[in-house]
Amino acid sequence: MVLPAHEAERTIEALKAFPVEEVGSATWMKQHLALQKLNLQAHESVQKNEENFVLEGLVTHDKLRVVVHELIVIEAWREHVLADESVQRHLAERNSIRGYHVAFHEATLCNLLEVVLYHDYAAQSCGETIVEVVDYCCRRLRWLCERSVRDEVNNGDDLDASGADQDQNAPELDTPEARLRDFRRQLRDVVWRCSIAAVSVLRFICEHVTQLPLSVMTRLLDTHDVPCLVVPCIENPPWTRRTSQGQWEKLRDHTWTKVEPKDLLLLTPLEAQPWLILFNLLCEGEVRKRYHFHSFRKDSLLRTRKYLNQTLVDQLPVLADLQRTFDELVIMDAPPATTSSALVLEQVAEVRDSLLRETNWNQQIQRVFQTTFKEKEGRDDPLVRQLAGLYNEDIVEELLSGRNTALDEGSSAQASSSGVTIEPVSEDEKNTNQDTARDLFPRQVTLSLQTGRKVRLQPIAESGTEQITAKGRFVRFQLHCPDIQGAVALDQENAAAKGNAAPDSQLGISLPFTDSFMLKMVVEPCRRRHDLENGETLESQNEITIYSKKPKASVATESEFWQKLGSLKDGAVAQVQCFVEDTCEKIAEDSSNSETAHATLRLGAVFISLAQDA
Repeated sequence: MVLPAHEAERTIEALKAFPVEEVGSATWMKQHLALQKLNLQAHESVQKNEENFVLEGLVTHDKLRVVVHELIVIEAWREHVLADESVQRHLAERNSIRGYHVAFHEATLCNLLEVVLYHDYAAQSCGETIVEVVDYCCRRLRWLCERSVRDEVNNGDDLDASGADQDQNAPELDTPEARLRDFRRQLRDVVWRCSIAAVSVLRFICEHVTQLPLSVMTRLLDTHDVPCLVVPCIENPPWTRRTSQGQWEKLRDHTWTKVEPKDLLLLTPLEAQPWLILFNLLCEGEVRKRYHFHSFRKDSLLRTRKYLNQTLVDQLPVLADLQRTFDELVIMDAPPATTSSALVLEQVAEVRDSLLRETNWNQQIQRVFQTTFKEKEGRDDPLVRQLAGLYNEDIVEELLSGRNTALDEGSSAQASSSGVTIEPVSEDEKNTNQDTARDLFPRQVTLSLQTGRKVRLQPIAESGTEQITAKGRFVRFQLHCPDIQGAVALDQENAAAKGNAAPDSQLGISLPFTDSFMLKMVVEPCRRRHDLENGETLESQNEITIYSKKPKASVATESEFWQKLGSLKDGAVAQVQCFVEDTCEKIAEDSSNSETAHATLRLGAVFISLAQDA
């Protein structure tokens, strides 16, 4: 659990609307951190099919209006302040972490709305501010229509978390131009994610349009003409692309996945959103009465008719009604499109209108250099450490993948608010997997330190703990070093004599801490086979080599952190507990007799998780 219910309620009560002048300030960043936790907890509740107390709290305390206000403010700040080249260079050079999180604030808010607006009562609690959300979603949808995925995303700023491109560019990260290019890539990635989430938000609003104020329907049909606006997303979907090697890929859970040509007609949740928008706006009786067809609208909508085939209808049966609507539209004699001279009264988007009219954006740009981001961020910045520490928990990595992290026996859960249901694991399959999990274990693990020392590790217990992750089932083992078992036992005896409890299975290895701290682990997995004739036999598997990524600069200021090696896609993930201690001792390699004060890294507990099908 990212955030307990009682703590989430206190956090929601403390939410407030900040003016644009406060964007990036210390108090603003604290609320940004709180909103990130609320967003992660809301997604966890949806994925586990549990009570979404974050949603209930936002509705009860009437804080969705605050969320909408913050979304419009940060969007305007991004368009008028962050778009300035001098601001981008300044943030890339001096405040890259805080600058990215300020930009990522928009994605956090949009993602939170994507979860809560699935429910009609949440959309109703937004009141008149829901018009601001409609305008925002339409702006993001136009951005998707204007830019292709190949131009904006497929240039090293891909959405998969492999990190291959970043590793290739690692030697150039010290140059100012490379840092600026990387910062701009991150900004484009944030806008892309916001635009993708906005499509789902717009679909939910269209689904609840009859229960919302009349101004929302006017905004959707007359001001933005959403039915015609989504047509380009059907004709040239931005979530489908073909690589230079001719491989088709589709976007699933913000990750590009390969698709065989025979499976191209299989619908993804993102591909279904434009069709559901058309269904909700063209097949709903009250909405259709207010949507006046003319020749331009008729021709635009009928461009999508050729894509509405039987395969699509079989996957989305509700589109049969849309198919009939198009058949009626074919024989309809639509009048020519004309410009109405009648006086039209419509609601104004107050938040954005006041921002654009009353804010001096040149002053806001100067504020970045003089006040908000004047000081260069460093290792001693507590706010930077809090932002980095938010993603250290195991559950966060699985939540960000957008897939189910765990399913209880006999239950089903929704992978996201898109309505895709994941079937539960059957009892027989679960028992079979548990038997396999007990047979898979790391026979030996070699941990290589940056000093050149190699430490041999073995599992404490022969059986591990089964875990269900985004990449399948893994088995987790705790490791210890038999070579230093005596030293650990002595430490425990000394601690017991002093009345202190010494932690079990601590490596107790110390080494100098540097910014280039790296670990390497070679895993020799083995599987037990039970045979009636030969009894139990050991079958060796292929070795797995995993590495740790270079820790962030802020990690050095933490007294304790966990260093991760490998990833779920490698089939092995290790976590090493690290303690940073300021010591004053004599360095062994130093020929001088003087004592030197330096930071020492002490390795504690070690855990490793192996893929069950490895």
